[in-house]
Amino acid sequence: MNNKKIIYVLVFFSILFLSLCTYLTTVGVFKKQEYTKKDLGRSLIRESVILRGDIYDKNGERLAYSTISGTTSQRNYPYKNLYSHVIGYYTEKRGSSLIENRYTNELSGAYLSDDVIKITAFLNDKKPKGNDLYLTIDHKLQTRCNTLLSAYKEGAIIVSNPKTGEILSLVSKPDFDPTPSSLYKNWDKLSTDDKKFPFLTRATQGLYAPGSTYKIITSAALIANKLDAFTTIDEGNMTISGTNIKNAKGKAYGELNLENAFRLSSNIYFGKAGIEMGASKLVKCAEDFNLNKEFDVRDMYIAKSNIQTKDFADDTLALTSIGQGETLISPIHLNMITGAIANGGKMMEPRLVASIKSNIDGSEKKTYPKVYLTACEKYVADAIKDNMRLVVESGTGAGANIWNKNVCGKTGTAENERTNDNENATHSWFTAFAPYEDPEVCVTVALAYQGSSSIATLVAKSVLNEYFYLYK
Repeated sequence: MNNKKIIYVLVFFSILFLSLCTYLTTVGVFKKQEYTKKDLGRSLIRESVILRGDIYDKNGERLAYSTISGTTSQRNYPYKNLYSHVIGYYTEKRGSSLIENRYTNELSGAYLSDDVIKITAFLNDKKPKGNDLYLTIDHKLQTRCNTLLSAYKEGAIIVSNPKTGEILSLVSKPDFDPTPSSLYKNWDKLSTDDKKFPFLTRATQGLYAPGSTYKIITSAALIANKLDAFTTIDEGNMTISGTNIKNAKGKAYGELNLENAFRLSSNIYFGKAGIEMGASKLVKCAEDFNLNKEFDVRDMYIAKSNIQTKDFADDTLALTSIGQGETLISPIHLNMITGAIANGGKMMEPRLVASIKSNIDGSEKKTYPKVYLTACEKYVADAIKDNMRLVVESGTGAGANIWNKNVCGKTGTAENERTNDNENATHSWFTAFAPYEDPEVCVTVALAYQGSSSIATLVAKSVLNEYFYLYK
């Protein structure tokens, strides 16, 4: 009798177990598609009941916002092209980019629970709203930089605080209108334009030969390796392994040390100094400044800058030392390098978002400065800082002198291949910081196919004048 009871119990639980397995199989396999559709529908419903947050500049100027039209919301960009390479775009059909993409969870309210959404909607009798973003950008400065850059077909202007990494202005050309209706209308043209590439943010993703601005890094390598006492005779041009290297306009400067070679931007001096130093030391210093390395920053994608690392013949080494050859760098990276010199060797992480403010409880979450890396020792940075002051005081960057402020800078004219006969064969660069005594602003200007560095120098001067007018 006992054995029979045991058998009945075992049979009962076996049937129960098989029933449970059958149910789970049905749910897991046969109803998976049904539940997936329900989850997707729920996500779409959440998007339709939460209004996307606004984006403001550092002073509270509204740069992006959403409005309700019937049952749908519309993203608005009152300044259109002006922030296309900072904020990016947000559309239902084409997705999002840049800040709109990187902070989409904050802006869209994806973090809000269903209960919070319901309670907020009930109490306020309107759609709940995602978080607002406050950028580090200064709208007035951004407007001025955009006006200056609009005179050129391709290029970038970046203004930053070298101590905090805050980006005060970032302008890139060509640009585009991020308004959803304009994007839908022009998407095919914008996305297939293989000449202008308007979606490419030149400031952060464009890679250009840095020309003589690269002498900042070559100088750092010489100083760090105790080779800053190197002198040579500059005769205006030289031929190495069949490659001719010359100064701008073939000028000969005679006997030069590092200080005067930097001030006058002597290609002969830096080409010879690079050969004297050797490839391994030059490459190591470049990598200390993050060349040949990927970037990992919060607010933007930065393309990897490149420098040749092997197969160095003497002519290749000389060209690399003056920012030619295979060396490529983005404007934002050069701005970070310049900022590191101004900041005693510490390179700050570039920041675009200053704070995130909740529209539910009014709380605010601030972002804080972060040292991205230490590029060089302070004594190295200070020596280059002194030389950059001489460049503007009495050297190739004299055009950047402004009243009552001691500007430090470096010019650059970078040779490149022309893409058509109407373009100049060189890029125009100028990178600077001020004031010398206590740097608070760093400006980098890159103008593609514009020739002499004097053009970028004058643009940078105008930017600095605007900055000190706004922040006097």
